Amino acid sequence: MKKIYLMLILIVTLCSCSYFQVKDAIKEADRGNYVASLNSLLSVLREDSEDRRALDAFELIYPSAEKKYYDELDLSRGIDIVRYTKALLNLLRVQEAYYNLPEISKKSVAVVKPPIQERNSIKKELAQNFYDLGMRMKPVTYEEKLRTYGYFSQAKKYDLNGRKDIKSKYNSSRESALGRFYLNFTGERRYFVDSSKERVQKNLESYPLFSLSNSKNYNLRYDVNISNVNYLPPKTMSYSGIDSYIEKVIKKVMEKVVETKVVDGKTVQVEKWVPVEKVVEVEVFYRYVEYIKETSMSYDLSYALKEKNGTVIKENKKKIAFKDRVNWVEYYPLNPILGFRPINFPVSEYEKYVLSREAMEEKVLQLGNDELDGVLKELDSNRIIDW
Repeated sequence: MKKIYLMLILIVTLCSCSYFQVKDAIKEADRGNYVASLNSLLSVLREDSEDRRALDAFELIYPSAEKKYYDELDLSRGIDIVRYTKALLNLLRVQEAYYNLPEISKKSVAVVKPPIQERNSIKKELAQNFYDLGMRMKPVTYEEKLRTYGYFSQAKKYDLNGRKDIKSKYNSSRESALGRFYLNFTGERRYFVDSSKERVQKNLESYPLFSLSNSKNYNLRYDVNISNVNYLPPKTMSYSGIDSYIEKVIKKVMEKVVETKVVDGKTVQVEKWVPVEKVVEVEVFYRYVEYIKETSMSYDLSYALKEKNGTVIKENKKKIAFKDRVNWVEYYPLNPILGFRPINFPVSEYEKYVLSREAMEEKVLQLGNDELDGVLKELDSNRIIDW
């Protein structure tokens, strides 16, 4: 692969906007990330089907990618079904990258076209492997039920024959993986409690298997408590000091000059002082006052996500806090020089304002909701086979 990288560096030049995309794709291939590399090149060729750099890179990387995953299949066949299935998936993705090329690009790359029959055979094998992985699961906990559904979902995705056994297991595993939530929100501030509950109810709508349930017909319980709500009104602190800067100005100064004159037939030198304009440096001193205004709001959030039988899926307690802070500075002249008006004197800033209490409440509620939604997202990730 190092040789491929060096060869392609000679091919690629800086005269194209696709240079960096192709360069990054080469780096991905050099690290062994062939699927990401080929998909990146595919993206370039969809924009310009005759991009010579991308075509040359695709032509050199594709055979190495196929070989890697064929070798993986040989090493794991009959030994490790997970490793074997991952290799099958990657081989299919590599071949799909070729099939998705624009027709002009396909004609321009010297790549052996993967047979359609082989691609279909891979899909059928994937469907069988995911079905077998699903059948191996013993779904006792809810998270295991989600994982089981994930395997059968993949089996259904790659099933080309409409197998009844796959469809049946997909349907039954989906029914088993449905999450019916009972939300139990408590706390000391009614507005915070009600608003948090409404947000979580809205979050549930974005997950395909989750829904809201009543206090009887549920299989998941989400207990949330809000306490120690604390709001610190805006408080302003100030700090002052003295500083200076150098300013160059044109100033009239008296300068001694010597003139030569002829008096009574003799040459004499006469000294006198005359006003002249010169650029001089003046140190301007000033006093500054820096104001810092802060406000904050926080509360303690504790939550526990459990199955109906009491099995804990996730629980935690943390402080949710948000602070808003602004600052501004005012400047005042110090010991002004008579007859001198500084040009570059710092300009004082106007007073700035922090968020209102209502806006602060919205901020901490959103932070708390992100925490609670993260628990749902983590739970839902069990159904996704993201190999």
